[in-house]
Amino acid sequence: MSLQEIFQDIQGWLAELWNYPIPWGMLFLWAAIIIGAMAVFVALAVLTAVFLDRKRKSDAQTPPKTIAELEIECLKVLKYNPHTRDITRVGIVRLNPEGSGPNWTVGKYEPLPSAIGLQIARDLIAGISETFALAD
Repeated sequence: MSLQEIFQDIQGWLAELWNYPIPWGMLFLWAAIIIGAMAVFVALAVLTAVFLDRKRKSDAQTPPKTIAELEIECLKVLKYNPHTRDITRVGIVRLNPEGSGPNWTVGKYEPLPSAIGLQIARDLIAGISETFALAD
């Protein structure tokens, strides 16, 4: 096969491809669906970022609480768990963190719960200590 015949074959294939009927309506429909889906994903990403930013700002703006207020908050959380609902008093201890961590922890539980209850109480109060700060 000569070079001229190869070029003629390529020219024939291109002519057939050029004359091939393209379903433009279906192509536009799929393009609209894909572009619409991408727009929805971008909008959801932006809304999620805005929501998380607002949540961080609202969490950061909680006013510091006194020891009595923190004890009440801890007891509210502890009363909803069957392992920790018998705790009637917690002892708040001030911490002096070097970074931006919580500035208080619970040092005493009355009455002392079981080992499982103690771990659950520590986990529950860890969420509160990240949310609220102890006033000076």
